[in-house]
Amino acid sequence: MYVVVVEIKIPKMYHKPISSIVKILLFTVLMASLSEGYNIPLAWGRRDMPDCLGVLGNRDLYDDVSRICSDCQNVFRDKNVESKCRSDCFSTSYFETCIMALDLAEKISDYKLHASILKEGKK
Repeated sequence: MYVVVVEIKIPKMYHKPISSIVKILLFTVLMASLSEGYNIPLAWGRRDMPDCLGVLGNRDLYDDVSRICSDCQNVFRDKNVESKCRSDCFSTSYFETCIMALDLAEKISDYKLHASILKEGKK
C-alpha cells in the first residue's frame, strides 16, 4: 500500500478557513483516485452472511466459493442463479451445478470443503 501526502499551499490573500465539507470532498476525490484499479474490500460481518458462521477469518475461502456463484450467474444470465447458489452457505445443488457448469469438476471436493468450513465456522 502506498501512502501519499499532499500539501496544498494557499497564498496568504486566500487564507480563509476551509469548510469541513470541502476537506471531505478533497479527501474523497484523492482516495478515489488512489484506489482506482485496486480491489479494496468493504467491511462486513456475520450478519451479512447469516448462513455462513465461518465467514469472519476465512475471507479467502469465501471469495473463492463466492466467485463460483458470480461466474455461474454470468454464464446462465439468470438473476436468481447467484442467490440460489449462495443459499444455505453454498450447500445447495445449485452450487454443485455451477461448479460443473464452469468445468471445474476436478476441484469440486476443494470447493465443497471450503463451503463446509464456512458453514461450520472452523478452519
